[in-house]
Amino acid sequence: MQGSDYLKRTKVTPSLGAGDALLFCNAFFHKSENVHQGKRTAYILRLVPKDAKFSRTRLLGLKMLGQNLAVVNELLEQHYPDALETL
Repeated sequence: MQGSDYLKRTKVTPSLGAGDALLFCNAFFHKSENVHQGKRTAYILRLVPKDAKFSRTRLLGLKMLGQNLAVVNELLEQHYPDALETL
């Protein structure tokens, strides 16, 4: 429980109002407080360079996991059409 004690001791709770957003690196250890009104909305944003290349291995891994299939299939078709022939 040493890690838990550290997190409680160093906890920071930002003051956010309606319409405010909190952005941080996904490698940042974090958690949400209890939801008081029964629901919470979260948006995941990724910023990548305009000329970024999609990883064939990563896309095929996501496809095998069944994650975001419509997007993954579109990206495979656009960038690695030969990968769809082998599946």
